Amino acid sequence: MNPELLITMKRFLSMIIPSLCLTAAPAMGQPAGATSCHFEDVSESAGLHFRHHSPLSKERHLHLVMGSGVAWLDIDHDGWPDLCFAQGCSWQGQSPGQLEPNSAETSLDRIFRNYGGDFKDVTRAAGILNYRYSMGLAAGDLDNDGFVDLMISCFGSHQLYRNNGDGTFDDVSSQLGSEPSILSASCTWVDCDQDGLLDLYVTNYVQADPENYAVCTQTHRNRTVAIPCPPRKYAWPTDTLYKNMGDGRFLDISQEAGLQNCVKSAGLGVVAGDFNGDQIIDLYVANDTTANFLLINDGRGHFHDTAIPAGAAFNRLGEAEAGMGVASGDVDGDGRLDLFVGNYYGESNTLYRSEEQGVFLDVTAEYGLAAPSRTRLTFGTILADFNNDTWLDAFIANGHLSDQLSELGLQIPFRQKSQLMMNSQGTHFLDSTAVAGHYFRQDVVGRGCAAGDFNLDGFPDIVVQHLNESAALLQNSGNSQNPSVSLRLVGRSGNRDGLGTRLEVELPDRTIMRYREGSSSYLSCNDARLTIGLGNVSMPVTVRIQWPGGALQTVEELVAGTEVIIVEGREALLTADMRVEP
Repeated sequence: MNPELLITMKRFLSMIIPSLCLTAAPAMGQPAGATSCHFEDVSESAGLHFRHHSPLSKERHLHLVMGSGVAWLDIDHDGWPDLCFAQGCSWQGQSPGQLEPNSAETSLDRIFRNYGGDFKDVTRAAGILNYRYSMGLAAGDLDNDGFVDLMISCFGSHQLYRNNGDGTFDDVSSQLGSEPSILSASCTWVDCDQDGLLDLYVTNYVQADPENYAVCTQTHRNRTVAIPCPPRKYAWPTDTLYKNMGDGRFLDISQEAGLQNCVKSAGLGVVAGDFNGDQIIDLYVANDTTANFLLINDGRGHFHDTAIPAGAAFNRLGEAEAGMGVASGDVDGDGRLDLFVGNYYGESNTLYRSEEQGVFLDVTAEYGLAAPSRTRLTFGTILADFNNDTWLDAFIANGHLSDQLSELGLQIPFRQKSQLMMNSQGTHFLDSTAVAGHYFRQDVVGRGCAAGDFNLDGFPDIVVQHLNESAALLQNSGNSQNPSVSLRLVGRSGNRDGLGTRLEVELPDRTIMRYREGSSSYLSCNDARLTIGLGNVSMPVTVRIQWPGGALQTVEELVAGTEVIIVEGREALLTADMRVEP
């Protein structure tokens, strides 16, 4: 067949398949088949005063439009999730590795402590004094002392902060070395070699410096504007894996781990999970315009990319997409982790359903997720049960890269609406954006986002980073009335955070599977607390737990509407107001 004709046919099919497969939801009112949610932006009343700062250059340098992430982390171990915002900064062509601290508060990453649902800026008191252009965040207990530590990926040298246990952090960034010309993106903690210590995976996007920074323009109808260059205009560095040596040091083992064998790509999103069912934690990386990675772990910390044979590298037409954020979770209730990737404008987001352990199928159109996403550029992605009906829903943060396309007469908006897609019993998603609240009717430039129950009412809330705009804290009204149980895990034989733990909650009609992961979305990190919706079940439930390393534990008589701490190997449960001492 003529290659040009084949391409034309594939593009035509990519447009009509979603419309044939989509189950439409009503434009107004509550969608049939799923209880919608209502969110209210309470950032102002909750004291969450954060505005992202990334002044765009006239050349529209790429890193200035990529935005930054946000993380939920309980810095003081009081049970209330606090927030950290990664911040941008102005750029006048200086080397990113040589950025000097200045007095401008607008260029400082921010920590907000949660006082019973009200937030207070404690950045300087906490000692998080980073003035670089910050991208991704990862929260995890690197030394197993019971207090969460913080990794911040940056344009240039990364920042690593160790929690002292008294609300302050020590800067231990020197342990990670320096790569001043690399723009890194998402990062995640992962115990890749099963030694009980959290290692660190960092996606590296492009290599750029003042002497070698690509600039691009776009021309249409005799008009020309500056646009951020696509990643193919830059060199692509290999992602980085740091091994935790257990004595405060980290060792770059990217080559030994097999990452040098991966095709060079521009990595943006990463999530860790057991994607082939062998009880060993793997990695999935969303790459921009090239095949995604499915990095299967051999159990000793060596990875092999199986994305192409596994069906998770390309979309259903065999095309690489511009992957941004990524989330994982059991969307269809079969007990396996599925993958959801946010992609570029004109593409659809992609839902890869796990057909069997280690094999995936693009079911985006069948699940009603294709058509609503083609006129959006998605960065942040969250899979969470927002109405506690036991099925994972999707929040999607959108916003374009180019802010001047309208000057060319192109109908491609820079500011776009976020979306809320409600899961209808694992069979498809219904677009509930129109009835989700005032925030969802506003055009924003969405970037990183993360889920966490900031007011401890048993319903997941959402925090969203916006490029050069104030952040939003979206409080979930919880109007479904479905109860939940909230679980905090404490590992003993493996990592203390319990990253890589698989949980099964037994309900009368089905079993829910949830997984304790690290970072996900785009540059962001969800709350460590697992809020598990129980639907209309109000009776006590049983949870089966498989800890990292394979240890099994069963917890019975968990009461709906409560929050408990589960310690590996201990029968007694601790209520949320009791601290597990390090």
